[in-house]
Amino acid sequence: MRDLEQLIDTLMMQIESSRNQAKRNLPTPRIHCYLENLGWVQYMKYDMNDFFEDVALNCTIQVKQKLYQFERFDDDSMLSTG
Repeated sequence: MRDLEQLIDTLMMQIESSRNQAKRNLPTPRIHCYLENLGWVQYMKYDMNDFFEDVALNCTIQVKQKLYQFERFDDDSMLSTG
């Protein structure tokens, strides 16, 4: 559970980062990148059945995905807690 808490702390810092805030007023159209669920399963090496059955794993994976996308996909997506 500590890993999840650390990931959430990192997510909250990134949400407040100047890089994320700069995306708030970007003109439209905005460009967004997305990796399909099966891509995440292969990249992060988890079982999709476990993802849907284990709440802690589900939360951990979702936060990791948000952080990974923010750090590596140079698109117009803003981080949020939603």
